[in-house]
Amino acid sequence: MRHVSRLSVKLFDQLKSIHQLSEEDRFLLQAGALVHDVGFPQDEPNHHKLSQRLVLAKKFPGLQDRQQSIIALVARYHRKATPKKKHKLFAALDPGDQERVEKLAALLRIADGLDRSHTQNIQNLKCRIGDHSITISFSSFHNPFEELYAVRKKASLFEEVFHKKLMFQCV
Repeated sequence: MRHVSRLSVKLFDQLKSIHQLSEEDRFLLQAGALVHDVGFPQDEPNHHKLSQRLVLAKKFPGLQDRQQSIIALVARYHRKATPKKKHKLFAALDPGDQERVEKLAALLRIADGLDRSHTQNIQNLKCRIGDHSITISFSSFHNPFEELYAVRKKASLFEEVFHKKLMFQCV
């Protein structure tokens, strides 16, 4: 989870010009990345939903309820379903926070896909922003087949939210 958190923060920092989010949002992404898999040991197929429930079940000192909801939703949307107005917690957020969750979840999905093997294989992330696409370059310790397969499957939310095609390059 720490590697996914580091990757998500690198993406956040390198893509500031397109997401236009704040330092608070960076913290919310980092927190969401750290807890995105907490439900995995108990319910692997639905761990994203369990992670959301676990984050909401405990009051974290220093966090506002709004921030805790955003963190829980970012963890919830790191896989499978995308944010939808029919999801009660998401619908309860104001439109600005809904957009924030979409952007942060999109970044987390990419970071999570880049650590699919859970071996910290992907390193040295660099993003190049073009007019219609973003190329994410990286190095790897071994063949990144598993990570590339996973991240390509998870790219649709990012491409929908940021209106740019994602491309990946192992250097």
